[in-house]
This record gives sequence, C-alpha cells and structure tokens, in this order.
Amino acid sequence: MTICCLGDLVLDVIVRLEQPLATGADAASQIVLRPGGQAANVAAWIADLSGNAILVGRPPTESLDVAPLIEEAVAAAARDGVRGQAVTPFVLAYLHEHSDGETRRVNRDLIVDNAGLAGAIATAHATL
Repeated sequence: MTICCLGDLVLDVIVRLEQPLATGADAASQIVLRPGGQAANVAAWIADLSGNAILVGRPPTESLDVAPLIEEAVAAAARDGVRGQAVTPFVLAYLHEHSDGETRRVNRDLIVDNAGLAGAIATAHATL
C-alpha cells in the first residue's frame, strides 16, 4: 500500500498534551509553532517505518506572512483562557479579523487549488 500525502508545506502547529485525552473533557496542552508541513512529516514517518509514501506539495499561489499573527493569536488564546478544541477556531477567527479577511481568502484559494491537484492525481492514477 502506498499513502499519498498532500499538503501546503507551510506550517506545523504542534500540540503536546500534558495529560491523556478523555471523552468530554478538556486536556491541558502546550502549543508550539514550527515550520514544515504535516504532510511531509507523515510521509517521512511512513517511509521510516518501511512503508511506501509519496509527498505531493503544492505551495499556495499567493502566500501571506502570518507567523507573527499566529504567535499573537496563540498568546491571545492563552491570555483569554481559550483551551482544547476551542483554540483552532479562535486562532482562525483572530487571523481573519487581524488580516482584514486575507487569510480566509488565501486559504479558500489553496483549498480549491489542492482539490484540483487531487483530482488530477486521481485521474492519472485511474489510468494506470
């Protein structure tokens, strides 16, 4: 089996849990921002475990330097007591608000571009 990993190759948000996850409960965690991309990490681990992995990366047509805004958003979430599953929506809303909507627009464009790439890959794979 080969696993194809498709990603934007821009940023990893790494969450280290300080306690086990439990259904219906909140878990304390530390959030760290790192350059990279989850797709690349997944492909690397699959290959390291002797599996077959293909990494397909498509950088966004247009990118924004949002690292400073992400750091601000994570700090604001911590300051406001936002935790657990509420952090991601908080950060996304913060980015949208403080970039005048540019992050949402660029992410929508990237989703459309990635869907096109995934379709092209699936079409090519179907002809094999």
